This record gives sequence, structure tokens and C-alpha cells, in this order.
Amino acid sequence: MYLEDRTVRLQLWDTAGQERFRSLIPSYIRDSTVAVVVYDITNANSFHQTSKWIDDVRTERGSDVIIMLVGNKTDLSDKRQVSTEEGERKAKELNVMFIETSAKAGYNVKQLFRRVAAALPGMDSTENKPPEDKPLNACNGRIIGGYQADISQIPFQVALNLNRGPSCGGSLISSRWVLTAAHCVQRLGTTDGLQVRINSTYGLAHGRVVNIESLVMHPKYNPLSIDYDFALLELEEEIKLGEEFYAVELPKQDEPVEDGTCLQVSGWGKTEDEDFGSEDLRL
Repeated sequence: MYLEDRTVRLQLWDTAGQERFRSLIPSYIRDSTVAVVVYDITNANSFHQTSKWIDDVRTERGSDVIIMLVGNKTDLSDKRQVSTEEGERKAKELNVMFIETSAKAGYNVKQLFRRVAAALPGMDSTENKPPEDKPLNACNGRIIGGYQADISQIPFQVALNLNRGPSCGGSLISSRWVLTAAHCVQRLGTTDGLQVRINSTYGLAHGRVVNIESLVMHPKYNPLSIDYDFALLELEEEIKLGEEFYAVELPKQDEPVEDGTCLQVSGWGKTEDEDFGSEDLRL
């Protein structure tokens, strides 16, 4: 886990829900510095059980153990049985940290472990933010997995095709411009063979294919640290928006994005760490 000025290695044991490991749970707790106690926000009973788990952790490990209470499955908020306020209140009563997550959607998962890492003995504070005006260094970071989606869910998503083969993804931001990653086009000396496929769930089929007239790299792009990893692609023809084709809603200039904000990632990337790209759009 990369913090502002250090790297923290976390070792995770996830055995609490597996019956065959039940007798081993006390020994795992005794050897741990942190306990993450998770409940299902759509299941009130699982929430009530967390008090017992937290008591068990403190009995085995002592009062100095770091405990994070986690309400999971926020992607099912329409089925919620436990409010955020109830979770916050219990965390305050039991003197533990609290966060809500969605393991399925990836919401707040990284933030959970950042807060845990920052709370470990020897860390200065529980809030570790990257320096102002400097993007977080993520040179080893890649997003994989996701679940199958339809282009109607992400109508601004486009696929980049190079010489009719798969390349990268991008977002239609206006009738003539697409936003993509600079690392996708940094080695291209020309736009020959570069196209975008619009309004298709499939990266290499269907939809509308448009050639690229020009590309603009972010002037501060750094291929080593992947800072400012942005590029703009100008389309050869204008796309009529509002019927089949839609542009993404952009934030206002300098609009802040707070830590823990739920973001959406989509594309045709890998579904496993060593896998090839997906043929179907994933979210």
C-alpha cells in the first residue's frame, strides 16, 4: 500500500466466514495488528453480530488492537437495512473506525486499506493525502476485473482500434473530441490506422467507426510515473449528440474530488491479472 511518503506491506487473512477455519480464528486474531469486521448493509442480523466479533477480537488481542467496522454492499443501497448513521453510531460507541464499501463495485476498498495502513503504529496520522497539485504516483497500478455491461449503461464509452485491432478505451467528451490515456497513443507517430468505435458494447464490432484527425498529448505527461496520463483525440467528422451518441458530463474546472469519492471505471481491459483483454464491455 503506497502512502504519501512510504510503502506499507499488509498481510491479509480472510477466514472468519469459513467453518473449517473457525478453530483457528483466535490464533489469527492474536497474531494480527488490525481486525476488519465486515457486515452486510442489506442484512440487519449481520450488523448486530459485529458487537460480538469486536468483543472477541479485543478478548484475544487486547484493547490496543486497531479495529475497522465496515458496512459492505453499498451497490445494493435499494435493499439497505442498516443506515450509514447506525454504522457510524455503533463505531463511535465501540471506539472503532468506520467506513462503508462495495467490494463488487470497488467503492472505498482502497480507502479502507489506506486508513488501516495510516493507523498502524509508527504512522503520523490517519489522513495521508498526496501533495497539492501533484497526481498520486500509481506507476504499478492497473485496474482489472469488473462485470459485463452494456453500452447503454455507459453511452459515452468508446473503443480505440489501431489497424482494426484492440487498443484502448476512451470517453466522448464533445461532438468532435475523445479523452483517452496518453500511454495509449504516446508511441504513435501518426494517426494513420487509429480509429474510435462509438456506441458499441463490443470493442471490435458493431457501432460507428470514426477516423482520428489529430491527437494532443498532455504537455506534462510522464511515461515513467504515469503522471498526467491524458490525451485528446480529434475526430475527422462531427458526431450528432443526443440520439444514439452521448458525451460524458465533465466536472467543472478545478472542481475538487474528495478521497473516498465513488468513481466508475469501464472498458475492455483484462479480467484477470495475466488475462487478455475482454471482448465485451465491462464496468
